[in-house]
Amino acid sequence: MPSTVSSDQVQILLLHLQNEKEESFQTLQKQKRLVQQLKDIADEVPSDADIESIFSEQDQTDPSTTFVLQEDVSDSDSSDSSDYSSFPEAYQAIPLVPQFGPHAPVRIRPDKYSNPVDVIAYLDTGSHNTMMNPTILPPEYWKSQEHHFRAADGRVFATHLISRKKIGIQFFPSFTLWVHVLGTPLPDKDILLGWDVFCQCKSLWILPSGIRYKKHFKAFSEIPKIFKLSAIQAPFEQIQQKLLLLYADNHATFSHPSPLWKNPDFFIKLPFKLNEDTNPTKATHSGMSPSDLKLANEECNELLRQGLIEHTLNVHKRS
Repeated sequence: MPSTVSSDQVQILLLHLQNEKEESFQTLQKQKRLVQQLKDIADEVPSDADIESIFSEQDQTDPSTTFVLQEDVSDSDSSDSSDYSSFPEAYQAIPLVPQFGPHAPVRIRPDKYSNPVDVIAYLDTGSHNTMMNPTILPPEYWKSQEHHFRAADGRVFATHLISRKKIGIQFFPSFTLWVHVLGTPLPDKDILLGWDVFCQCKSLWILPSGIRYKKHFKAFSEIPKIFKLSAIQAPFEQIQQKLLLLYADNHATFSHPSPLWKNPDFFIKLPFKLNEDTNPTKATHSGMSPSDLKLANEECNELLRQGLIEHTLNVHKRS
């Protein structure tokens, strides 16, 4: 006589099968993650490296454990075993894209009419004040003034310089902010922009890939700094002294015996007079002689070839 199965037993059997299916799926996912972790570690370790010098064995697992290997392996073939050789093909490691810090190229304007200085600015929203390497500007732009700060690690440090007047930080050609900055030697930084700058830049947006001001955008730089503090080697000190001696603010103080402005080879000679028309429009205008006109055309063609002058489309009519 056939045995009967109640509905409760059927429900229990289905629940048991479902639990086994979920456990096998979770086991498979753990195995896949383990294989992926081992593959990532293998990519970072050189092929000729000593594994024992990189990883150390542990008797028990702790939060610093990288991976766990099972020592007891059964001789019997298990039907649950998975083929790990297919995992690296199905789960390829994603190449890591280098992440650049918020370093943006800006220009420092000592004053309104001075030439700007190109620097790399580090955007630090956690800093209260803007600080800059004092070697970027000449000493006459700084004065002594102490400011004390507490760093994120709890240490207290001090700055001893501040700009005598506001300097311009040019983010874009149409956007320059004038602020006082502190002077201090920054490790691997040209200038650190703090919250005192950001609170005044209402239209400046800091994006994951750069900064934006209205319709202008500037991507972050891969270079953290431009200026580098390094001792000048002895052979270069003599060259530096010669350059300082040869440098002059005007022609009167130029000490070289043969300046370029006294060399006739660099002179530009024009055979015609100032404001003399080479194409006269009236018979009463004498214009140039044919020989002078030929020389003038040859001279103009030579200047055009050298890029010193250019053609003009303006036509001046005389009454």
